[in-house]
Amino acid sequence: MFDLIQIGIYICRSEE
Repeated sequence: MFDLIQIGIYICRSEE
């Protein structure tokens, strides 16, 4: 489950 959280954070940071 942590994988999904890390991916979500990575996408959020990549969008910046």
